[in-house]
Amino acid sequence: MQPGDPLIPVGEETPGPGLFSGESGEFKYGSEASQPANENPEPKQEVEDLDLQQTSEMLDQKIKELEQQRIELELLKLQVDKKLQE
Repeated sequence: MQPGDPLIPVGEETPGPGLFSGESGEFKYGSEASQPANENPEPKQEVEDLDLQQTSEMLDQKIKELEQQRIELELLKLQVDKKLQE
């Protein structure tokens, strides 16, 4: 993307390699991005199907994932801000 290029609305991204899609050209984020393409993620369980201990553990894991995503976004923002200053 170059200065002056139009912004692409969310949901209208085209497949292909890029900053967020990487070499595969497939947009992924969070824990989904770290899984190999041929590996199926675990089926998600609904909270009501879990006992309280499992729910607590699931929430702890989700908090860790969100914290990792926050760190990744902050690093990306630093890179973008650095490019803007150049």
